[in-house]
Amino acid sequence: MPSSPKIPKEKILQTALDMLIRDGYSSVNIKSLAKELGCSTQPISWHFGNMESFRNELTAEAGRHVREKLSIGEETGLEALEKIGSAYFDIAVDEPNLFRFVCMGESGRHEKNGMSSWLDYDYYADIMKQIVEKYSVTEEQAKKFMQTTIIYMHGTACLIASGMVSETRETIYKMFKEAFYSFLAGIKELK
Repeated sequence: MPSSPKIPKEKILQTALDMLIRDGYSSVNIKSLAKELGCSTQPISWHFGNMESFRNELTAEAGRHVREKLSIGEETGLEALEKIGSAYFDIAVDEPNLFRFVCMGESGRHEKNGMSSWLDYDYYADIMKQIVEKYSVTEEQAKKFMQTTIIYMHGTACLIASGMVSETRETIYKMFKEAFYSFLAGIKELK
């Protein structure tokens, strides 16, 4: 029975994630990863078995990395939404390859339930609840506000990650904050 490889699985995944962030997903394959690690392809095959298993674990690792960057900490309500938006734009600016992989479909995985899967995340549900309470809107109005805001946020970040928008970070943050307050005012007017 062969001995276990000396390169831990976690190091392989981190190296692959680093390559994805730096060079894009198309640069990550078993040979290029082995070269980056300075080893043969055997440790990668030993840990993952096949390329599909490796891709699945890399996709999960990339998703965890993005979710970690989007964590909101102690902020609540619109402050939390502003922090999420800023972090989302930061990923698009600082790590466009990662953003395209996780958020624009390069991983081959996407939410099957569309917008409703985004709004099911606990932190969005909490934000919507706080908006209902603070701004005296209905749950349906808060949901419409969140949908509109998420579409704006995602669309803007996609434009950034694809290189079509090159505004400064500060301008993007300001535009986002102005947009979500406008969306909220518009939703309240529909009462």
